[in-house]
Amino acid sequence: MIPREAFEYIDSGSEEEKTLKENSSSFHRLMIVPRVLASSSTTDLTTSLFGRKLSLPFGFAPWAMNTLSHPLGEVVPAKVAKKNDMVFSLSTLSTRSYSDVVEANGEGMRMMQMYISNDWAITETQVRLAEKYGFSALAITVDAQVLGIRKREVKAVLDTSKMAFPVL
Repeated sequence: MIPREAFEYIDSGSEEEKTLKENSSSFHRLMIVPRVLASSSTTDLTTSLFGRKLSLPFGFAPWAMNTLSHPLGEVVPAKVAKKNDMVFSLSTLSTRSYSDVVEANGEGMRMMQMYISNDWAITETQVRLAEKYGFSALAITVDAQVLGIRKREVKAVLDTSKMAFPVL
């Protein structure tokens, strides 16, 4: 079972959660309409990304602090991505190291999500490490220079002071 404070971090949004609610509402408006009595012999879900063929047109987005939901953290989705030939994106706020993730993901396709630091040396180090560990691309996050107040998380008192962030 996930502790309440971890659930609130995972489940909540910023401020009044308007964007979170609109995102959820948008997904509820989508429908998958099955094609019945149609041949499935030519169904092909493969796609390519940066010149590499992948089995599925979706993958794992970066998500901070995976060990909140499972002790192995980012290792689990990295393994699943490898097994299913999907892209895996590692968060800058990963709770597992580059080497842990690379070992789990093997030759799988990896992207590195990162923030641009005010200290250019930190950013350069992160870029070099992503390159060293075989990440195919960088996903630069530009919308988190000022973090929103996550009221449910604050109320639940999520303490990250003892968490390790080896990618930082």
